[in-house]
Amino acid sequence: MNRRRQALAKYVLPLGVVGLASAPALATSAPASFAPGVSYNLGAGFASPAGFAVQDLNGDSHLDVAIGSSNSNAFSVFPGVGNGTLSTATTVSTSNAAAPGAAYRPRTVATGDLNNDGRVDLYFAGYGANDNIASLNQSSGGVLGFGTPTYISAVQAPATPALGDLNEDGTLDVVQPGYNGGAGNANTVLTRMGNGDGTFGASSPLFTNPLPGGGSQDAAIADVNGDGNLDVIAAVNAIGGSSPRQGAVMTALGNGDGTFQMPASVSLTGSNNNPATLVVSDINGDGDLDVLTGNNASVSTLLGDGTGAFATGTVNASLDGYSLAAADLNGDGFIDLATADWYGDSVNVVLGNGDGTFDPPSSIAMPTSSNPYGLALADMNGDGLNDIVVGTYAGGSPSGGTLSVMLNTSVAAALAAPTALVATPGNNSASIAFTAGANNGSPITNYEYSTNGGSTWTAFSPSQTTSPVTITGLTNGITYQVKLHAISGASTGAASSAVSVTPAIAPAGPNTEPATGTSPSDASDPTPLGAATPASTVPGRLTIRTRRTASGRTLISTGRSPAGATRVVQTATGEASSTAHAFFGAWATARAQTSCPISTTSGRSTFTCTLHLAPGRWTVTTKALSGSSLLARSTARLRVKAVARISVTG
Repeated sequence: MNRRRQALAKYVLPLGVVGLASAPALATSAPASFAPGVSYNLGAGFASPAGFAVQDLNGDSHLDVAIGSSNSNAFSVFPGVGNGTLSTATTVSTSNAAAPGAAYRPRTVATGDLNNDGRVDLYFAGYGANDNIASLNQSSGGVLGFGTPTYISAVQAPATPALGDLNEDGTLDVVQPGYNGGAGNANTVLTRMGNGDGTFGASSPLFTNPLPGGGSQDAAIADVNGDGNLDVIAAVNAIGGSSPRQGAVMTALGNGDGTFQMPASVSLTGSNNNPATLVVSDINGDGDLDVLTGNNASVSTLLGDGTGAFATGTVNASLDGYSLAAADLNGDGFIDLATADWYGDSVNVVLGNGDGTFDPPSSIAMPTSSNPYGLALADMNGDGLNDIVVGTYAGGSPSGGTLSVMLNTSVAAALAAPTALVATPGNNSASIAFTAGANNGSPITNYEYSTNGGSTWTAFSPSQTTSPVTITGLTNGITYQVKLHAISGASTGAASSAVSVTPAIAPAGPNTEPATGTSPSDASDPTPLGAATPASTVPGRLTIRTRRTASGRTLISTGRSPAGATRVVQTATGEASSTAHAFFGAWATARAQTSCPISTTSGRSTFTCTLHLAPGRWTVTTKALSGSSLLARSTARLRVKAVARISVTG
């Protein structure tokens, strides 16, 4: 999979930021289900909650909801309690004291740490005065607080912004699309580099919408070609010109320094498909990022090839895609969609199949004339399932619009137990072959094992999804009762029956290599080494290198000990002359023996043997053992005269 650098703020979310959960796995055939929405009045002046952000804004580890309005100089933050409910909102004015009476309406929002203080700040696209509004988070101790807004000049009719580190200086920058039917510079997408203190540098045009009379209502920041630099993707539309009016997706590949390559454009298919929202995600599981656009009456899918190019999109014409969000809603590991249907007074849920295609939508009814207008997906109650947060239009109500939270009530599908376990012992390990149990349409993401009959469980790292699996870190000679079960997200399958296994050192082939070498220091009487003593019953292979010291009395052997060896012993027996003796600790007659210390460095075990020998004919045997079990043996015959150098391989 190509390396992906996500934007630090808006990435997969239209109209705000989605906090995506790692949901439990469910059967693909099982639809996502949601409890009836719990609604919160936004108050007078918040008639059209176009965009909102879902983030932990007060630092209490619960998701909060920040929401702006297109007809009020204020935004509100509803603190989350952690169980899916919201507490009383805090309202923050965005009016500009330097321009009394001017409209500074925070319509849509992106989130990120604008001043690098570790808190999530809010960056709104202003509606009315055409200025963007940055509000720095000053929350402390779980109590919400925001500083005096900062105003940043923008394009005319600024649309949903995006935040990301475009020039890789460690601070967030802004991509600002504009939309107003071609008036002024509204059809231009701008960038501003952040200064790291909540302020921004001068704007720079990124590209201009080539379509007649159009603009851009949404943009995203992501690395779509896998080069490690953040790119910009924007949904552009056509307002003027003749019908049918077709929108497009434009992509500008980043150079990593805040500059971009010439943008490329892909037209949307179908009639009158003008995109209002944009989502970037891997919807077909190939590791390349794809694009989804929510259009005025449809949703388009454009599959990426990993180079920054996208195929002409397929269209689901049965959806109102004005508000679009993407996340796994039924826990099968595939990206699903949710759209807010303004005219149908409903939220549509569209389950993905993991290959870039989607099932027909299912509808969640909302109150008549509620006109759902903004949408986000996030785990509001911490159960691992993504919930729906949707805003509704006031429709003339004096109490303003509403914010509704629909908790996900989907139920995890059962994962059957693995069967037919067969254990094969290894050196401090065991290989377990098995037959996978039925997953009931729920993709298995890993297995866990227990070596004590199910009392405790450990997940394989890296993840293992097929048979066989290997368990390491066991102790040779100890019998383990091994069980397996499958996991899928937060869902755990039934445990298998136990299988017994006792790790041990696996036998290797017989040692048949001959010993080789000469004593080059005594050309008049070379001391050839005889063939190694046959060791067909000895399981391992031992390779050593032996040399004599200048004193003519000491034989030093070094080598690498086989896996599992606990000790190495070297013995010399021979026919010493009547005036020569073997010596090890004390004089001995024609025999010497020593234990060879084993040391381990960087995972490599080596040994050193030292024997004190007199001139004579010797048979030197080196044995590697685990306890009393013989692992490997090397035997060679030599004649000790002057300084000798031998190489023994056995």
